[in-house]
Amino acid sequence: MDSALWKTMVEYSADGFAYQKLVCDENDRPCDYEFIALNPAYESLTNLKADKVIGRRATEVLPGGYFQDFNWVSFFARVALQQISDEHIYYSPSLSRWFHIRAYSPQKYYFFTQVRDITSEMEKLEEQETINTAFNDVIFVLNEEYEFINIYAADDCYLFMPREEIIGKNIHEIVDGELAAEFVEAFARAFDSGQKQRVEYKLPLSGAQWWYEAEIMFRQGLLNEKKYIVVARDYSEKKRILRRSEKNLKDAHAIARMGSWDLDLATDHLSWSEGIYKIFEVNPENFAASYEAFLEFIHPDDRDLVDQAYKESVKNKTPYEITHRLLMPDGRVKWVNEIGRTDYDLQGRPLRSYGTVQDITNLKRAEQSIYEEKERLRVTLRSIGDAVITTDKFGAITDINTVAEKLTGWAAADACGRPLQEVFHIVHGVTREACEDPVQCVLQSGEICELDSETMLITKDGREVHIADSAAPIRNDDGDILGVILVFRDFSEEKQKQERIAYLSYHDSLTGLYNRRFFEEQLDRLDTPRNYPLTIIVGDVNGLKLTNDAFGHLIGDDLLKQAAAILQEACRADDIIARWGGDEFVILLPNASQEDAKRIIKRIKNAMDQIELVPINLSISFGSHSKVTPEADILDILKSAEDDMYKNKLLESQKVVGEIIAKIVDTLHVAAPREKLHAQRVAQLCSLTGKAMGFSQEKIKQLETTGYMHDVGKISIPGSILSKSGELTEEEWREIKRHPEVGYRILSSYNETADIAGFVLAHHERVDGSGYPKGLKGPDIPLEAKILGVADTFAAMTGEGHYKKPVPAEDAAAELKAKAGTQLDSDVVQVFVEKVLNMVN
Repeated sequence: MDSALWKTMVEYSADGFAYQKLVCDENDRPCDYEFIALNPAYESLTNLKADKVIGRRATEVLPGGYFQDFNWVSFFARVALQQISDEHIYYSPSLSRWFHIRAYSPQKYYFFTQVRDITSEMEKLEEQETINTAFNDVIFVLNEEYEFINIYAADDCYLFMPREEIIGKNIHEIVDGELAAEFVEAFARAFDSGQKQRVEYKLPLSGAQWWYEAEIMFRQGLLNEKKYIVVARDYSEKKRILRRSEKNLKDAHAIARMGSWDLDLATDHLSWSEGIYKIFEVNPENFAASYEAFLEFIHPDDRDLVDQAYKESVKNKTPYEITHRLLMPDGRVKWVNEIGRTDYDLQGRPLRSYGTVQDITNLKRAEQSIYEEKERLRVTLRSIGDAVITTDKFGAITDINTVAEKLTGWAAADACGRPLQEVFHIVHGVTREACEDPVQCVLQSGEICELDSETMLITKDGREVHIADSAAPIRNDDGDILGVILVFRDFSEEKQKQERIAYLSYHDSLTGLYNRRFFEEQLDRLDTPRNYPLTIIVGDVNGLKLTNDAFGHLIGDDLLKQAAAILQEACRADDIIARWGGDEFVILLPNASQEDAKRIIKRIKNAMDQIELVPINLSISFGSHSKVTPEADILDILKSAEDDMYKNKLLESQKVVGEIIAKIVDTLHVAAPREKLHAQRVAQLCSLTGKAMGFSQEKIKQLETTGYMHDVGKISIPGSILSKSGELTEEEWREIKRHPEVGYRILSSYNETADIAGFVLAHHERVDGSGYPKGLKGPDIPLEAKILGVADTFAAMTGEGHYKKPVPAEDAAAELKAKAGTQLDSDVVQVFVEKVLNMVN
C-alpha cells in the first residue's frame, strides 16, 4: 500500500479506516483476517490500538461475541475475493455504539474498512421503531428492581390485565414464580451481555393457550438509570409453525442421517437429538449421554484427534469440523462428520457448545469405491505399454503415466499443471512446422483427433521421436467435456519398418537396385514419344550358379553387388537400373540410341576388367534393343534385348565357366595341397587302368581328366574339415559326402567336362548298393566310375592321409581284393592288381 495515499486518504479523516488482509486455511478457504494499518479515528471509535493489533488476526484481538452476531469473515471474504464494496449496520454491545461499516477491496485478498459512529441516528430511529412496533406489540418497561414503570400498547385489550394493576408492581407479583424466575435470568443475561434475550411463554392466565414471545433488552438512560425493555408479541401461530418446522427438521435429519447435540459447559450436561441416538445405536431411556460416553464410541485410532479438535476449538474460539470413525459394539465401523462451535460470555469464558453429527458411512463407501476405481485406472494407465497424458478442459496436464515420462523426458511432478504444449512439443517430420495441438482439436470439435503419420515429438532434452497418437474427449454423464486423454507411442521402429517395406516394395534387398515391379511400372510410364528412342539393356551374370555351388551364396551375392555398383557407375542419373531376376539385370535408357547403349555396355565391361575379385572375376553378357516409334510394343523390345543377350551369352559363358572351373581347381589345391597330390595320383592310376583294359587314347584321356577332377566338389567343404588331422565327426562326414553332387553340378555346367560329370557323381557308389549319393548297384554304375572308385581307394590307402599313415602297395592290393564284389567291381580290381600295379611298380 502506498503510504502517501494512506496518509492523504485517511490519516486525518473523522471516519475510522483500517487496511486489512484476508487469511485463508490450508484449503484456501477464508478463515480470518489480519490488520495491516489503522488511522487514529479507527483507534478512537473501536478502542483498538494500532500497536496492539497490527500484524495480528481479528480472532485474536476482537471479542468472541463480535463474530457470533455476524459472520464478518464471510462478509469481508466476499469483498476481498470479488473486489467489490459492501456495507453493514452493526451494534457493538461492548461499546454500546452503533456503527455503519463499509468495506471495499483495491486488490484481491486486501480490503479497506471504513467505520462511522451512527449511534445518535440509530437511537432516534429506535424510538421511532418503538412507536411503530407498539401498534402491533406490547412494550413493557421495567426498572432495575424489575418493577413495571411503563407500558406501551396500541390498545389495552392486548393486555392480560388492566394497565393500573400492572404499573408499579414487581414481576414476581404479576406472573407465577417459575416464569418470573425465567424472566429474571433473561434480564441478567441481557445486562451481562448487552445483547437481546428471548423468552417464550404462555399468557399468564389460568387455562390460557396463547403463546407469547418476549424480546428483552437492557438500556441505560441519560442519568445512568437501568431499565429493561420487554417487547411482547403473540407467538401462537409462529409456535405452531415452529413445531411443524421442528418436525420437518427432524424428518430432514432422519433422511440425512443427522442429529444435533448441545453441551452446557457450566453443568457438563449433554443433550442429544433423536438422530444421534440412532446413529450411535443406543436407547435414550437407558443411556446417559455425556462427553466421556461420546468419546468411548469413537474408534480408538481417532479418539485423540477428535478430543484435540474439540478442545482446540474451545480454546481458539473457532468452529471445528472433523470426520472420524465410530466403533460399534459388534465391531462394525461407521463414519461420521461432526461440526461444532462454542458460545462465550463477555469475558471470553465458554458457555455452551453445540453442533451436528451426520452418518456418512455410505458416502465413505462410495468415496472408497470411487478411489479404488480411480486407483485401478491409475495403475492401468501406469502399466499399459502406450504413453498417456490427460488434461483438463483448459488443456492443462492433470496426469502423465510412466511411458509418457520416458518418451517426453518430463517427470509427472514437473509436467502436471503445465499447458500441454510445454511438455508435448510436436512438429511435422518433413516440413518441421508445428503440428496442430491435438487437445485443442478435441476441445473444439468434441471428436477423436489423430495426428499426422509424420508427427515427431521433441523431447525435453531435444531428442526427436516419431510418434503415432490419438486424442479423445473425457465426458461426464451429461456429455460435457471435462478434459482430454492423449494416447501415443514411439513410432520410430515401426516407421523405419514401414519405410523399409516401402523401399523393398520397389528395391532389390541385396543390390539396392530397383526391382522388377518398379521397372515394369517405369516401363509403362516412360513409354512415350518424348523419351524415344527408348532403349533397353538386358545383362546376365555369367557363371553365377556355378559360383554359388562352388564357393557358396555369399560369394555369389558379392558378385551381384559388385555388378550392381558397376552398372550404377556406368549409367546416367536418369536411367532406370533394376535387378530383373536371380542373375539378370535390366537397364531402361530414355532418349538413348543403340549406339548410346553400346557405349554404356563398353564402359561396364571396361570397369569389370579393372576389378579383381577373389576367387573369380566378374563377367556379364549383354543384349540391347531400342523403341523408336509408338507402334512398336515395348514388351517386344524387351524380348528382343533378351534374345540378343542370350546370343552373346552362348558365345561368352562357356569360356567364363571354363575359367571358373579352373579357378575352382586351383583354389581347392592351394587351400588343400594334399588334395592336389591325391588328384594327380588318381588321374595317373585311371589312365593306367584304361590302358590295361585296352581303351582308346581318347577314352584314356577322359579317364585321366576324370581322375584329376573327381574331388572338385570338395571346394564347397570348409577348409577346417579338409585339413583336419584327426578323425572326422558324423556331421563332418555328412559334409564330405556332399562333394560328388557338388562336383557333378560344377562339371556339368561346362561343355568340355559335362561328359565326365556323371562319372564323378558315381565314384563313391558301391556294387552292393551301399554307396552314395544315390545307392546305385553294380550294373547301374558306369564302368568309368567303377575304375575311378578302385583308383581312388588305392590312392587313399597308399597316400598320405589326414589321420593315418600310408600302407604298402601289397597290403593295399590285398584290401582291394577283400572289397571286390561288395564295394568294388571284381573285374576292375583283378585288372588293377594283376596289371596296373606292375606298371606302377
